Amino acid sequence: MKRCPNCGHLLKIDESVCTYCGYTFSKEAEQNKAEFTKVKQGMSRSQIQKENSTNLMNTVSKLPLKEIFQKMLLWIHKNSTIVFVTGLILMVFTSIVPELGWTCLLLLLGWLFWVCKRDTPVKQYTVDKQLTADLNKTGERFGERADRQRERIINEHPEVEEKVRKVKQFRLPKSASVYRWGAILTSLISLFIFFSKSENTNSLSRTILTFANNQFSSSQTIFAVLVYIGWVYIVITPFLIIYRLLKNQTVRAFVFALVETILLLGLIIYSSRTTAISTFGSLTKQLISTLTAIAVNYYLLIFTSVLTTVLTLINLIKDKKRYIKKIPS
Repeated sequence: MKRCPNCGHLLKIDESVCTYCGYTFSKEAEQNKAEFTKVKQGMSRSQIQKENSTNLMNTVSKLPLKEIFQKMLLWIHKNSTIVFVTGLILMVFTSIVPELGWTCLLLLLGWLFWVCKRDTPVKQYTVDKQLTADLNKTGERFGERADRQRERIINEHPEVEEKVRKVKQFRLPKSASVYRWGAILTSLISLFIFFSKSENTNSLSRTILTFANNQFSSSQTIFAVLVYIGWVYIVITPFLIIYRLLKNQTVRAFVFALVETILLLGLIIYSSRTTAISTFGSLTKQLISTLTAIAVNYYLLIFTSVLTTVLTLINLIKDKKRYIKKIPS
């Protein structure tokens, strides 16, 4: 007996047409099936299972590692929503039980390697399509809700619309270069270093203020005021540099960065050359020793300040060259 692949009814082995649905069996398929049946009849169950496992392993192609990694990247690209959701879950697992999170990550990478090693095309899974559609719908709902909230605020407060219009009209200068963005980035990094702290030490900002407070209470008022002024300048300089660069005022940005670098380097140079006999010199030595004791934060602050100065200088030179080219000869 054999089963019709179209309707599923049982038919005689020699019938070429299904009597229920009219499905016609091809001669080549029948011949191959007959040969396959003869071969199977002469094999034991263990031999059949071994052949089936061999056929399954043959579906795994011996691709080069480069092509396998390319297929892995393609799979991640086509199923990016699954990767995103899985990454969030792994982050939660890793924050709670690090061993479990890393183990799951290695297992998933091994599974992905095995899937991409098979000689099958990479496709987008149905689950990924459904998740993408759900996320898009959720985003549209949030967008519509935000638009309604925006309209309500503008109707209740008409002056907000004018402020929003001014913000939309703000444009970055077209001449902005990589050096300008680099100077902006290093300015933000220096501000982060100045206020960052570890578990065992305070931040540079807190250390300077504490030192100034102690000197103020010790009747060293002038030195304490100078330390306060230096603290204020270090804090506001990154904002001034960023503002001047966005306004295309490269000369002023360079001057601010240069003064900050001179201030930070000058403290170290002065403390290394001055004698401890003078009150100002001894207090400067105490300040530098206090700052340098905070791991490498003070040296990182100097490095970022010097880097910001160099980037603003390069940006200034390029702006001058661009301006000279625009002048008609």
